[in-house]
Amino acid sequence: MGFFDFLKPKKQEVEQPKVVVNSIPTITLSSKEAKAVAECYEVAYKKDMANVSGFTPEEVAAIYKELSEVDGGLMNMSSQPKIYEKYFKGRQWSWSEYDKWNKRFEELGRYPDRFVPNLGVVDKEGIVGLLKVADLKEILVANNVEFSSKAKKPELVALVKTLPNVFDLEIVKSAYENVLEKQKHELFTILLRTICFRGKSLDDNNRAIAVGVKKFELVYMDKSDKEFVDMALKDNPDAIDPFFPYDLTWQKPIIEF
Repeated sequence: MGFFDFLKPKKQEVEQPKVVVNSIPTITLSSKEAKAVAECYEVAYKKDMANVSGFTPEEVAAIYKELSEVDGGLMNMSSQPKIYEKYFKGRQWSWSEYDKWNKRFEELGRYPDRFVPNLGVVDKEGIVGLLKVADLKEILVANNVEFSSKAKKPELVALVKTLPNVFDLEIVKSAYENVLEKQKHELFTILLRTICFRGKSLDDNNRAIAVGVKKFELVYMDKSDKEFVDMALKDNPDAIDPFFPYDLTWQKPIIEF
């Protein structure tokens, strides 16, 4: 099951889908195929967004409407920057499925290779180390803290951290918010990718079952992923790939003769 397997017509009389060449690929389907794909993506969207907090039902519906109205629907990533700016940026929101897997992997003591842990959890102590040397010196001067003109950055960072109000300083708060926003953008990106891929997998599976396929084989991007996929399937044997955020496992239909 490749990502674009659904572009292959099942019968001769089915209209050939067309790939529109552009900076961001878009796909034109027959009306029947487009309806089937849209239904699968809507199912995946509603199911996954039920695990996202911080939005009203009206906002969830509006986000889906805007994502699905562009050419290619949810597969067309061109609408994502607009969606992020309009609905996600600067907002307090969370994705419980990501949080669940992040906690499980942490407790297990290992993560899938592609999984980015602890998104949305910023180490305040580490933020000071991200400041420029000039900013660190400015903070120390403003707080009447003496330091050597030849002091290296680690020494300056250590001195700044001794200040009782260090995390109340605007420059530190701004650095913290910038890092947090970058992490939340990454989380947003993988959320929409997960929804997109699950919608695609559901459509692929439906097509395969419709032509008589009864068996699927898991194909792992890396053999080490099997341990984590097994965990997901133990929780839900009927789960659709991706089985957890960042997963690239897919189900290959097996034609039995």
